Amino acid sequence: MTHHVLLVATVLVACGIQPMRTANILLYPFGHCVNSHLLNFEKLAAILLNDGHQVTMLVHDNYDGPHSGVNLSRVRLIHFKSPENVSVICGFKSLQTFLDTPLWQIVATFYKSTFAFCDSLLGDHDVLQQIKRENFDLAIYDAVDQCSRILADYIDIPFIVFYTQGLENVFPRHPAYLPSLLTTYSDTMTLTQRVINTFGYVAQKLIAYTTLKYYQQLKLSHNLNTTRHIQNSYKAASLRFILGDHGLDYVGPMQPSDILIGGFVQSKPKMIPSHITDFLDETGDEGVVVFSFGSILKYYGPVWREIFAEALARLPHRVIWRYNETLPHNLGNNTLLVPWLPQSDLLAHPKVQVFVSHCGLNAAYEASYFGVPVVAIPLFADQSYQATKLTLHAEMGVKLSIHSLTADGLYNAIMAVDTNSRYRLNAKRISFIMNNKPQRQHDEIKHWVNYVVHLQGAPHLKSKEHDLTLCQYYMFDVLSILLLSLFSMVIVMFFSTKFAFKAAIHLLMTHATTTSNDCTTSVH
Repeated sequence: MTHHVLLVATVLVACGIQPMRTANILLYPFGHCVNSHLLNFEKLAAILLNDGHQVTMLVHDNYDGPHSGVNLSRVRLIHFKSPENVSVICGFKSLQTFLDTPLWQIVATFYKSTFAFCDSLLGDHDVLQQIKRENFDLAIYDAVDQCSRILADYIDIPFIVFYTQGLENVFPRHPAYLPSLLTTYSDTMTLTQRVINTFGYVAQKLIAYTTLKYYQQLKLSHNLNTTRHIQNSYKAASLRFILGDHGLDYVGPMQPSDILIGGFVQSKPKMIPSHITDFLDETGDEGVVVFSFGSILKYYGPVWREIFAEALARLPHRVIWRYNETLPHNLGNNTLLVPWLPQSDLLAHPKVQVFVSHCGLNAAYEASYFGVPVVAIPLFADQSYQATKLTLHAEMGVKLSIHSLTADGLYNAIMAVDTNSRYRLNAKRISFIMNNKPQRQHDEIKHWVNYVVHLQGAPHLKSKEHDLTLCQYYMFDVLSILLLSLFSMVIVMFFSTKFAFKAAIHLLMTHATTTSNDCTTSVH
């Protein structure tokens, strides 16, 4: 038996194939509560387990997952203590509660909670020492959680940064054709929009700078690898896994270390629960509308549930609505209420005609992947940005404002999306693009993880762009020298011309005087 193993290993090496070794991998998700970031990291853990690796997740002590439907029984968990008396933005009690909450308050709560969780983690010395003792081969961090920058510096091992917000925050972005997350324009902008978009980028930079300043102070207070500034932490990343796809996202410059894995959130369709399957089987040619705002809303509230129910009841379609509260008075016989639905599996069903969604990142990619037209009703964060990509860029649906939404408006939008073949054709085109890859993105994730583990890092895939300052990257220093040189040339030319002009005038005057004197002498 030993001889056979040695023979296989020898053949693999001779063919240039390195036998894969089991790696010890740490995952740190943005998982303060159940959200799409946490769900994606659970799916990532399952992929790495399936590839034979040992996987450990660093989570708070209230984590009760998995929540994504994957089997994580072989994943080791390291728990750190959650902060006490901290409000966390994971959703809203009702839609009306969201609309009544000022945006600044939502943003402030988000930053305060993430900072508190980071402080609690860094103060848990037993956990930090345990992480060091584990001798991990690789770490994968969620870029949304700035605390991962401090962990990356502290653990000091090869790592991959997972950007779960898509392409908009990753690449060197040019404001002339790549919209800022704060503006929600498309990649075709007017002059006025380009000006506003530029200010949007400046605002993003200022927000990031201010945020990192507080985390740098936190890093210093806990005395963790104080030699490296937190702004430089991600420069050491071997790769950037990006939840993006050229089928849906705006095209921009990419580094070899940027790996697009937008389709990884989807898996092969699984069995749909029987009560939903029966409902689908009873549906005729009219098709099904799926209505879901994901886990962001616990309840719709008395006013909004009646608005939605009225619009859905008027549809000729059958409707599957993710809903878990008091029955609406306007509920139609065509509507099935379910407290939870297998969204990805449902969107893969051929009878689904339209998807009404808040357009979270996963929902946007699932609709695109399976080619389902959308009625987008974004609420906050990057949802409006995703909705714009679906409706203006991909042209596979329409976008509605929750602030002016009515039952008539929702009904008309659903009917328009379903009856206009352009939306369906565009959705199918995007689906074709996303599904036609050289390899499944699950396999691509496995390949690149093994690649980094084998090489113990991949600095050769990164350009020196990461080492440049903003001034150097946009060549403001070069432009300033060129402008200074041009200005100097203009000054030299000006004074040279002025001097030459004065000299010429002087010569002319001298010549005129001499000529006049000569003429006077001749007369006498």
